[in-house]
Amino acid sequence: MRAQGDFLDLLSLHEGCTERLLEEASRIRPDELRCSTDPKVIRIRRMADSVSGEIHVLAGFVRLSPIGEKVLYGYAKPRHGVGRRVCSRLARRFPGTLILLGNNSKSWLALYDGTRYYHAEGDSLNAVAEQLRALLNNRGDKSPEELWETYYWSQYCDERRNLPHYRRQMPTLYLREAGLGVESAENRTTLDDY
Repeated sequence: MRAQGDFLDLLSLHEGCTERLLEEASRIRPDELRCSTDPKVIRIRRMADSVSGEIHVLAGFVRLSPIGEKVLYGYAKPRHGVGRRVCSRLARRFPGTLILLGNNSKSWLALYDGTRYYHAEGDSLNAVAEQLRALLNNRGDKSPEELWETYYWSQYCDERRNLPHYRRQMPTLYLREAGLGVESAENRTTLDDY
């Protein structure tokens, strides 16, 4: 039954989900959800899969930059209401580090201390990032380069250097909106070469 609850939770985050649709989905049995050929059930299943896929893609491809020693921030403009979920997933990946994700209109913050999550929502990413910078300016933290170096090497895995797969999974639109370019792995170039 837990799987049904998770499914309904994902469906509720979809941009096109309504109360009526959620009510219909709650009446669908889990085995029917997996195997049905009914177009209505297929549509509902695809909506939940779309939300799950967006969480997976954003958590994998959002680029985080440091603010001080224990704050990482990045640009994210999800289509569905998954900002808090993605932020929580990244906070679990970096326990004890405040994660800030957002765009020009909304931001999400998450902190995982090893046992509990702490969440907040705020204004634009730039406004919240500036507030955090101002708070951290008076402290003598380690350099951002040291934090970035640790993050970079914790994420690096030579087996994952599959540029065609990256280009299929990461739409160019997201890269442009975030102001990112794609690093070329065709010449086996790494950041150390610069």
